[in-house]
Amino acid sequence: MNAIDPNQPFFLGNVRVTPASNEIDGVRLECKSMNVLIALAVAAPAVVSAEALLARVWASLVVSDKVVY
Repeated sequence: MNAIDPNQPFFLGNVRVTPASNEIDGVRLECKSMNVLIALAVAAPAVVSAEALLARVWASLVVSDKVVY
């Protein structure tokens, strides 16, 4: 696991990610997009399965796996 705290700003390469405001270098993202990015960044360099993304990002919703693809 990476040492990324998803509650604090972090860097992916040269890009500053600020989860609290859903921003990447000052550009706002939708909440779900930020949640996917955080899930991938926390797990890096491991591959995150579609099932794991569904469980983490869409845990409280009933969705098909098409939201991941």
